[in-house]
Amino acid sequence: MLEHLLTEQRNSASEQIDALPTAEILRVINEEDAKVSAAVAAAIPAIARLVDGLVERFGSGGRLFYIGA
Repeated sequence: MLEHLLTEQRNSASEQIDALPTAEILRVINEEDAKVSAAVAAAIPAIARLVDGLVERFGSGGRLFYIGA
């Protein structure tokens, strides 16, 4: 079931990270982290719709249950 989620896929950039020198490990992590900002920017319209929907529901007594690991 989770194997279809992008977040649960192997990242080819870090597949062999345990065999790299420390500086290279840090470079790989930094390069992957740098991709986050662009991903968030692309999702801003969907995030805005979600927030607007939450605000509307809160206004009518709704609640949000936020669960994560």
